[in-house]
Amino acid sequence: MLAQNVGIGTNTPNPSAKLDIVDTQRGLLIPRMTTAQRDAIASPADALLIFNTTTRCFESYNGSSNAWVTIGCLNNCNATPPAPSSITGPSSVCSANNYNYSTNTVAGASSYNWNFPTGWNIVSGSGTNNVTVTPSANGGNVCVSAQNNCGNSPTICTCVLSSCLAPQWQYRVPLTINNTNATTAADFQVPVVINTQTLISSGKMQASGADIRFTDCNCNLLDFWIESGLNTTNTRIWVKIPVLPASTTFNIYLFYGNPAATSTMASPSTIFDYWEDFTGTSLPADWTPGISANYTYGGGILRTNVGTIYRNQPLPFFLNNGYFLEGKILYHPTLTGSGSYPYSGDLEANSAMDGGCSANLCGNAVIHYRREYGIQNVGAWIGNGAANSYNAYSNVNCWTSANYTWYILGEKILSNQVFFARDYAYLCNTAVFTWAKNLAWIQIGSFDNVARNIQDTEYDWIRCRKALPNDPTVSIGTEQVNC
Repeated sequence: MLAQNVGIGTNTPNPSAKLDIVDTQRGLLIPRMTTAQRDAIASPADALLIFNTTTRCFESYNGSSNAWVTIGCLNNCNATPPAPSSITGPSSVCSANNYNYSTNTVAGASSYNWNFPTGWNIVSGSGTNNVTVTPSANGGNVCVSAQNNCGNSPTICTCVLSSCLAPQWQYRVPLTINNTNATTAADFQVPVVINTQTLISSGKMQASGADIRFTDCNCNLLDFWIESGLNTTNTRIWVKIPVLPASTTFNIYLFYGNPAATSTMASPSTIFDYWEDFTGTSLPADWTPGISANYTYGGGILRTNVGTIYRNQPLPFFLNNGYFLEGKILYHPTLTGSGSYPYSGDLEANSAMDGGCSANLCGNAVIHYRREYGIQNVGAWIGNGAANSYNAYSNVNCWTSANYTWYILGEKILSNQVFFARDYAYLCNTAVFTWAKNLAWIQIGSFDNVARNIQDTEYDWIRCRKALPNDPTVSIGTEQVNC
């Protein structure tokens, strides 16, 4: 028999209720379970009701959103607090000293949970948003979350260096890297420019730079290469960062001051995604002279006089996916050979091997960066590969060059834009556009495979490195006595 409604403790259940319970001494106890047990319910029904013993909240299942919804809680809270926004405190410490770390006051938080590297001790402020700690020799993450009766917020962390390379290395300097891009990059090369002249003259650094080291906050050594300027006020060093986190500021560390150290500097081929410095006695195997090309080779310099020289192997990546194509280049006013076609040698990226052609009538995706015909203006031309022309960019006067002067030319090639640099300063750039073909080939000398008698051009090296829309910045901190 199916009753219209059921009464417990009453003979006259309310007609609007399927179940009417009347009792002045006992209550209704619905199923009680932990969050893990709740989540193990197979295909919960819409409006299913439970009491969550983990959060001490009444919850109902919303079948429309496939989520459990809090109805009310027995711990005087409505939700867990949001995560703290930042941690304030030193990025490098010495063991046995006291340091202060704090975070912002979080709305709805009743206490704060701090976690420190192994061996660190909280001296005061435990449970608050401001603590004093004594570090151990171990570095690592300093983390904090906000708490209330509902639970814990997400945790935020900052990495702190403690004892590292001590006592052999006497000095360290924190370097703050700021990546404003919403993109994480792997094996990213960052430039560090420091004054080694003062350090060497004061006896803090070896004259050869052999005691230079870089580490992360966990004292892991980082690969680096000194490009130029040792014992000057502008020493440029490239450091390879294994993981460059998105939208983050973090620290690495420079160490020096070990007179007995020997150099651990990496080769540039380890640092960069592609590297060729034209050493040896003949043209590298992955480079091919074009038709009737004339060039000289020796002393680590390739000088192109007539025609083109191009890579006969594609790069293992597409330059237009975010890479720099760079070269150290010197222009001559002279033309060696018969005929006259006084453009300079090119720094060219192309979608095809030996893909240059006059006016880009071959319809390749191509970037030219070279001196203009018969003058010292350096210009740039780009075809995106969708037309038989330079339909993306044409600028015959990006900047004016000098003869017999070494320049580092750079093309920052993004998925939708190109920037042209001289000695790391951007001097002209395209508007936003779309590539129709991918760039995997490099060409130098003449812009097409014709025996053109160009202005003689010297190439010291060619390289590729990773690029992001916003170049990460490096700030040099204050020298510390290492401990």
